Amino acid sequence: MIIHIKKIIVFLLLIFLLFSCRFDDEEANRKWNFKGIIVKNYQNDNNHGMLTFDIVDNNHKFWVLSEKWPRCWEFADIGDSVIKLPDTLILIIKKPNGTVKEFDYDW
Repeated sequence: MIIHIKKIIVFLLLIFLLFSCRFDDEEANRKWNFKGIIVKNYQNDNNHGMLTFDIVDNNHKFWVLSEKWPRCWEFADIGDSVIKLPDTLILIIKKPNGTVKEFDYDW
């Protein structure tokens, strides 16, 4: 009986940690904002094979895990504009030909 209660407590703690970590990451991404151009679209072997964009924004280069916005990696090409506005979880990709597509955050 005591072992059963311990298993339930451990399970509930794991569930709590799982949801609390996800919430913190989502809130951090909600606040983050940028606008730039994709200069590299790759699978980052140094980060567990995560699908990644290298972006240049006003001569500042940084990377974004594109996996957080499903299917954006398949749509995006080098030279596309990428916009992430503050207080949203939407990633906007604009192609040079004017095509625009929005991707919902799902991490």
